[in-house]
Amino acid sequence: MPFNINEFKGTMNKYGGAARKNLFVVEIANAPVIRGIALRDLTFFCQAVQAPGINVSVTDNYPNGFGIRQSIPVQMVPTPVNAIFMLDSDHQVISFFHQWMQSVVNFDTTRGGYLSVNDQLPYELGYIRDISTRITIKNYSTDSQDIYYEYVLEDAFPTEVSGETLSWSDNDSYATATVNFAYSRVSVSGFKKGTYTQRDTRGTGYLELINRIGTSGQLINQGRLPTSIQDAVNALTRFNTGLNNFNNGFSQIKTGLNTIGNIFK
Repeated sequence: MPFNINEFKGTMNKYGGAARKNLFVVEIANAPVIRGIALRDLTFFCQAVQAPGINVSVTDNYPNGFGIRQSIPVQMVPTPVNAIFMLDSDHQVISFFHQWMQSVVNFDTTRGGYLSVNDQLPYELGYIRDISTRITIKNYSTDSQDIYYEYVLEDAFPTEVSGETLSWSDNDSYATATVNFAYSRVSVSGFKKGTYTQRDTRGTGYLELINRIGTSGQLINQGRLPTSIQDAVNALTRFNTGLNNFNNGFSQIKTGLNTIGNIFK
């Protein structure tokens, strides 16, 4: 079949045309920064960003112990996200990221080893809940700002802020800094919507269920004579909770055994 330029253009236009690299925005939801540039203004200083890829780590398996190799997926590996920010002459952008990095690890030792920043002594690390935020990357359609592909990074925080490259000869270029982000989870617009299922039917779920029932039984067995009316109410509440766990647990075990029985029929 010969190549037809009109058919090619018609097919591309059917899907909104080719995606443009420059139609994007990076939104940082929050950051543990006292002063610096406003988050809304910071979006305009992001010159470029590497959106996260989807990377699966595999291990080699030989079904017969030798011969043809088979690759088996074992885990997800987050890919680094790098963003390049233009710097302003008031140095608010670089101050913003330096303060954020200081909440990740307090690297300030200008006043000795007892200067606390964010309740952190020098070289003490911050908790994830305190240093991380949500970062959203949107790549817009050429036809409408209401259409975009979205990447959402959860528990994101900077791991590296590059130094500025300064030069007398670069009269017509802007100073920039590259910021590398780590994150725990990523979601994209193209993901399928999940459906709820019972984890007790997967893998060692029934063993975990039996362990929970045993814990509830121990709680009931540890009962003692109440010393007050409130103590008696609390004991009754614990008993009812444990009894409900027993009933729910045995019902799920019965359902699981019936499922297993149907498999081997």
